[in-house]
Amino acid sequence: MTDHGPGEVTPAVSAAGVTPPPMEGHAGPGPEESLGRLGRYVVLELLGAGGMGVVYAAYDPRLDRKVAVKLLHPGDGSSGHRHEIEARLLREAQALARLADPHVVTVYDVGSLGSRIFVAMEYVPGSTLLDWLRAEPRTWQEVRRVFRDAGLGLAAAHEAGLVHRDVKANNVMVRDDGEVRVLDFGLARLDRSATSVVPMKALANSGVPEEARPRAAARTRGALGTPSYMAPEQMAGGEVGPAADLFSFCVALYLALYGVLPHEPDRDPKCPEDWRVRAPPKGSKVPAWLHQVVVRGLSFDPADRQGSMRRLLRDLGRDPWRVRRRWLAAAGAVGFLLAGLAAQREVAARRDQLCRGGEAKLAGVWDADERQRLVSSFLVADPARAGFAARAVSAAFDRYRGQWLDLYTSACEATHRLGEQSEDLLDRRMLCLDKRRRQLGALSDLLIRSPGTDLLRAVEASASLAPLDDCSDVAALMAPEAAPPDPERRQRLEAVQERLASAQALLAAGRFAAGLTVARETEKEAVAIGFWPTIAEARLDLGRLLEASGDTGEAANAFAAALRAAEAGGHDRVAAEVFVRMARVEGYLRADADGGREYADLASAVLARLETSPELEAELADHRGLIAQRAGDLPTALAEHRRALELRPEGESHPVERARSHLRLGTALKELGSFDEASEELWKALRIYERTLGPEHPEVATILDRLGALSLDTGSYEEARKAFEWALEIYAGTFGEEHSRYADTLVHLGTVSSSLGDLEQALAHYRRAEEIYRSHEGEGHPNLAVILNNIGSALTEQGFAGEALDFFRRAHHIHLQSLGPGHLMVGFSLYNLSEAHNELGAFTTALRGHRQALEIWSGQLPADHYLIAHGRLGEGRSLLGLGRFAEAEETLRRSLELWPATGRDPAFAAEAEFELGRTLFAQGREEEGLGRARAARETLSAAPGHSPRLWRAVEAWLEENGEL
Repeated sequence: MTDHGPGEVTPAVSAAGVTPPPMEGHAGPGPEESLGRLGRYVVLELLGAGGMGVVYAAYDPRLDRKVAVKLLHPGDGSSGHRHEIEARLLREAQALARLADPHVVTVYDVGSLGSRIFVAMEYVPGSTLLDWLRAEPRTWQEVRRVFRDAGLGLAAAHEAGLVHRDVKANNVMVRDDGEVRVLDFGLARLDRSATSVVPMKALANSGVPEEARPRAAARTRGALGTPSYMAPEQMAGGEVGPAADLFSFCVALYLALYGVLPHEPDRDPKCPEDWRVRAPPKGSKVPAWLHQVVVRGLSFDPADRQGSMRRLLRDLGRDPWRVRRRWLAAAGAVGFLLAGLAAQREVAARRDQLCRGGEAKLAGVWDADERQRLVSSFLVADPARAGFAARAVSAAFDRYRGQWLDLYTSACEATHRLGEQSEDLLDRRMLCLDKRRRQLGALSDLLIRSPGTDLLRAVEASASLAPLDDCSDVAALMAPEAAPPDPERRQRLEAVQERLASAQALLAAGRFAAGLTVARETEKEAVAIGFWPTIAEARLDLGRLLEASGDTGEAANAFAAALRAAEAGGHDRVAAEVFVRMARVEGYLRADADGGREYADLASAVLARLETSPELEAELADHRGLIAQRAGDLPTALAEHRRALELRPEGESHPVERARSHLRLGTALKELGSFDEASEELWKALRIYERTLGPEHPEVATILDRLGALSLDTGSYEEARKAFEWALEIYAGTFGEEHSRYADTLVHLGTVSSSLGDLEQALAHYRRAEEIYRSHEGEGHPNLAVILNNIGSALTEQGFAGEALDFFRRAHHIHLQSLGPGHLMVGFSLYNLSEAHNELGAFTTALRGHRQALEIWSGQLPADHYLIAHGRLGEGRSLLGLGRFAEAEETLRRSLELWPATGRDPAFAAEAEFELGRTLFAQGREEEGLGRARAARETLSAAPGHSPRLWRAVEAWLEENGEL
């Protein structure tokens, strides 16, 4: 049997898998649904049409999701009006791609089909806001809630420098689950003239005709939009800013609340009298305060409106009568205390003001201006990926900024307002937060200002910021030695912290060589200052960079030095992280399970002293799982990966880390033979990665690789080929064609080719992968054993079992030396050796090897595991060759009973049926034997492409015995 090749954990054997589950709410397109294709998108149905173009619901087979595709009408290609429409559609894609807000529809793709431009975007299951309003009577509270959500999307657009210019109920979608999305930014314009955030050179390779590209413009003039919703200045063709969107928003809100438009249809855009707002209809239940908020947003003069969408939303969220009733009740009950409370409020106000400095500390670190510069930088670096990358990075940084501000305020108030925390603890919490602020600033600065930024790496880097939970961990904060009182040493330590932040940013961005230079210089400076906690942090970062560079030996030395410094300075947090990382280095990378488990136990002991380190605990659980998988202890691996997911609850931890836990759990389930569950976990990981990191990220390729292996197990060879080729394309574009991950996928493609009978192509893939492995890992690594095994399997299929023996023996030797005699993979290599001996007629040797393999597997795997099924089949074949027909029959029947455990692989069923038929025939039960062989042929004929070697053998045997 061929191996699927190495991954994070070496897989076991080809057996059977499952069909990937459909996306939630969509089972995938069937023949009766498909109306045609738009590029790679399968059209499902028409959603809407207008003068500009059409919008289709479509299916993206590559990413297994439903999308909405907006496509321009063909029109007259020479028309200037058409070029303006094309530019508007392209602007919409660019505008949406620049936003990172859950209330704005997500853009996935933009391109052209011949002369027609299309935009593929998030499919929003639900209805337009207008249809939602018409569906049933809505209370003013329901209307306010939906409009406030839509307003959040517009506020994000304004803060990114964009004006929508066509706000109305038809351009807002209400999902079936109640979530709200703003769409149709086709008229959007930049609101800042100082910065061109869409450089024209960034569009040079976009595939969009030059005449259709938007011209560089800041504030624009012209009355594009929907007249009933236009602000006076927009209708007059004047300057249009965010205030115009406020006006249109309030027109739509007025219509939703009262059922009529706020103005008469014929209005002079220069006559304020024509823009008076209608009085509310009689009997309206809309409160007067809400009416006043809307009326202010409908002011003729933009300066008289709320000033910003955020301010308008705050006004919509305030019910003055509720506040007034609360104050009146309080006044009646405690009026006699007002004098004393006034003084207390004055003190509290001063304390509150003291705790509002977080925003100022983040100015220039990550704010609206930095976000704008990030978008501009990304567009220059990589126009094709800029939209998604900017959105993803901005979302991650925004989330981190929000968490940082919350912790800053709560830490300050705990001391200055509530009196629950000492000044010393506050200083330590603020020092921790200051380190995290530096890290955020260093990474954002690196991504914005470094030329040639790798945007795929940038997206992943934004997820790598140190967790903030340790800034609330009192035990961890109080453990290290306090900062030295000497002002000069403190100032030098602050400079070291700045350089540490730079090294961490370079590590996150994948610039390991530059990061190592900074880390080594920083470690020397920390030693010169002589402050142990900072020395520990510097050595930890040095070790992380060495590990990422592949120098695990030097990394281990740096981690050991960091541990000594952590012990000297009482820095438990660093000690815990060192032990967690060493568990992975020793137990997984170096395949020393006992050493890895020892470090893991030490990590657990230190973590028990800390209070809030869920991410480190989750990382440790995952590493224990990897160690167990490497050692062949799959039940323990499953338990640890599931525990990691429990420690990373959805919505509370970073999605990338949660996706990795799903991936590891799926890999372990696959090895255990639980193919349905494995597929489910892998698809969860894929969807998180695709949504968070983008469809071209190498982590996406990792999941595709695993899903391809499941398809291979199932016998769905063409599906497997597509998944592997897609993964190979991503790896080549990201790492190049000499990387070990590229080699892993070449192994898998070789297995597909071998399964389809193209053995020449299979050997070509295997031998190329072997060259890459040897250059990276030397002669004794288990990954090389995988490729040697697969070459042997391909040679056996080709009829060269004698030549294959040498490859199988070398693979077996590597497995024994690197993994130990009881490892599952040793059983695997024994199985292949025994099958080669069966082919050569050495049945006694083959039987002994098969039984040794079964002994290894039976001690560690469930009785119905697919490896046991394959082992019984090989054992039965050996017994048949030895003429021990009764034993062979019993063994082959037991093997066939385990067919469901193989994932119902038709090739396995056919081979077991065929060998049982031969056994029955040899015992004189000829008709029964021929019947079994016929059943094997029927099974294979119903699954074309499965095991050509087996097909030839069945046909030849039936012909030899007079069947054909």
